[in-house]
Amino acid sequence: MLVFRPDFDIKQRDEVLRKLIGQAKVKEVKDLGKKRLSYPIAKHEEGIYILATLEGEALKVGDIEKQTRLVPDVIRYLLTATK
Repeated sequence: MLVFRPDFDIKQRDEVLRKLIGQAKVKEVKDLGKKRLSYPIAKHEEGIYILATLEGEALKVGDIEKQTRLVPDVIRYLLTATK
């Protein structure tokens, strides 16, 4: 789950996801739209929610987290792993 700034250009979504994900295989991407945040994050009261389902090696999780932290358009993220 990624939460982008409310002024993020959604047309750039695929480019940003490709940069974040790297070698992982994308199974599904759902655009959940702009929603109000429970509390302000970096002075933003809304965010654009994107849910991406990925498939890949467990060792790549650290790489994905590192790349996500470097993208200024992402204000929050949650990465979970399942078997």
